[in-house]
Amino acid sequence: MKLRKEGGYSPFEVIGGALILSIGISISYFLIDWMNGVKADRARRRNPLQQSEQMIKKVEPGEEFGSYVITFQL
Repeated sequence: MKLRKEGGYSPFEVIGGALILSIGISISYFLIDWMNGVKADRARRRNPLQQSEQMIKKVEPGEEFGSYVITFQL
């Protein structure tokens, strides 16, 4: 009588385990992203001026704005 099965796990067990693991990881990423969105909505509701001040930024000539360098032509 053998207590141990030979050959390790069957392909179905491996595929099922990987599937369950990937579903769990994607659900946790979704929940983290959703909670960050809820926090941002709360902050936006609490202080509506703060976001518009962040969006409107005075840019000097030659200063980088995002990934673009703004230059003024005469």
